[in-house]
Amino acid sequence: MADILRHYYLPLLRKGALTILEIEESMEVRMEGFNLRGRLDSVEQRGDKTVIVDFKTGAAENYLRINIEKLDLQKRETWGESIGSLQLPFYLLLYSEKKRRPIEELNALFLLLGRSRITGEIELPLFDDSSPAEMFAPLKTLIFRLLAEITDPHILFSPAPDIKSACPPCDFKYLCGTPWVVK
Repeated sequence: MADILRHYYLPLLRKGALTILEIEESMEVRMEGFNLRGRLDSVEQRGDKTVIVDFKTGAAENYLRINIEKLDLQKRETWGESIGSLQLPFYLLLYSEKKRRPIEELNALFLLLGRSRITGEIELPLFDDSSPAEMFAPLKTLIFRLLAEITDPHILFSPAPDIKSACPPCDFKYLCGTPWVVK
């Protein structure tokens, strides 16, 4: 904890004001027929942006990244290839809806606490300086398409195309019958 304060938050404070707005904030909203719920680790005001921060104890970022250029909403096979994690977009969806805040005023990032050195480099932001609304729109659509797919009894479950990379770290491998898969 001392390293995070000394090597991450103090240098961040030297660059500008930072206010912690929420810690471990539970949020619930109803959208498009779904009851959505999540718990945000931290919500911070950094200048003119409200930033949702999710702390990760690991150091790897590849499984968290989103490559929006690879995403084609019309081609289901691109979803897994382009999306490492929908956690931050989901949290932004919850927060923007609950607090009635436009996406342009928000950002979200992972703090990779498992890195060997704690510096400003431990940030993995969802949005760079490009338009957050442009990147968020297809992610929001994807979230609701996935929810519709999960809840539609007429859509049969099919495993990931590359089960060797998708299944070992998955929390649901026992539900779909792939606990035997190893990397």
